[in-house]
Amino acid sequence: MDSRSASTTAAPPIAMRTDRISGGLVIYQPEQGQRYTTDDVLVAWLAVRELREDPLNVPSFLELGCGLCAVSMIFLWCRRELSGIGIEVAGKRLACARASLAANHLGHRFKLINADMRSLRLKARYSFIMSSPPYYEFREGPLSPDPDRARVRFETKGCIEDYFQAAAAHAALNARFITVYPARFKERVSSAARASGFFIRRSIDIIPRAGKPALFTLFSCTNREPGAVITEELSVRGHDQLFTPEFQSVRAMLGFPEKTR
Repeated sequence: MDSRSASTTAAPPIAMRTDRISGGLVIYQPEQGQRYTTDDVLVAWLAVRELREDPLNVPSFLELGCGLCAVSMIFLWCRRELSGIGIEVAGKRLACARASLAANHLGHRFKLINADMRSLRLKARYSFIMSSPPYYEFREGPLSPDPDRARVRFETKGCIEDYFQAAAAHAALNARFITVYPARFKERVSSAARASGFFIRRSIDIIPRAGKPALFTLFSCTNREPGAVITEELSVRGHDQLFTPEFQSVRAMLGFPEKTR
């Protein structure tokens, strides 16, 4: 069966809901807990765009903290020749991811490893690595009583520095590392990149609505010095609260159905 279409499968033995992403692929998500976000969609978009603009030899890719596999499934739908490996520590999110991969017949293209990426020691090296990490330290707000939401939003199982270190430990020569972090903490990302031997080659500020400040920033990094950093902006919604033409183009590229809000 074509990996771009989905079939039904038995739901995992925890409270789940199903939604659709790229090309109608099924994604299992917790009824109570953190679901996939615009951040995940845009990380996948930047990954697809980077490979279109600068083709690399990417026989296989690595996603650190793959969670529900939203990023990787979108990426796999767009790049049908690729396969990958996802690292996830949380059992609840792994159950969702396994159900999604089975429903979409993607298990042969994406393998899940239940591990803490801070202690990860894979033998392989990857020229393309992605992550959509948690954003906040404990001191930056109250933890949700829901462990799933708390783990996704707060750095309970690794901080941005840990993600960069894990990426560096598994990066091939001239590797690309795609990640995302709150716009107001850009300097922390820059410091984490330098400390792990990466250079930021592109940053894209994501503006949630016209007239608002950037909410988060996408980063494309390399472990080979790239020269001047390319800086861009992308607005998700206009003053009218509708999706902007540029964000609609992102959705269309990734196989999402047409919608305005």
